[in-house]
Amino acid sequence: MKLLFSNLNKDVNLEEFLRYFSSNFFLNGESQQILRVLDTLTVLYYNHQSNKILKTSDSTYTFANAIILLNCDLHNPQNETKMSEESFYKICKKINNGEDLPL
Repeated sequence: MKLLFSNLNKDVNLEEFLRYFSSNFFLNGESQQILRVLDTLTVLYYNHQSNKILKTSDSTYTFANAIILLNCDLHNPQNETKMSEESFYKICKKINNGEDLPL
């Protein structure tokens, strides 16, 4: 997986990183396996980022899950009620080591 990072700029944000990763891999299987891969990726991303907006690898993991949740909510045709911007902010409240993200 570290090879994936050799092509990435140190200032890439988490959303761009997730897009880059998902264009190179397809995660199919049990949710526990997907979460383990996501955990490894977020630790690698946290160690790779230069600006350290996200204060811990746990914050990075939680924010990545929130982004994935938002994406699934947005693109699921069976979901009639889409998540609002306010709801997304509520999900992300205090996840950055007890502080809000600079959104």
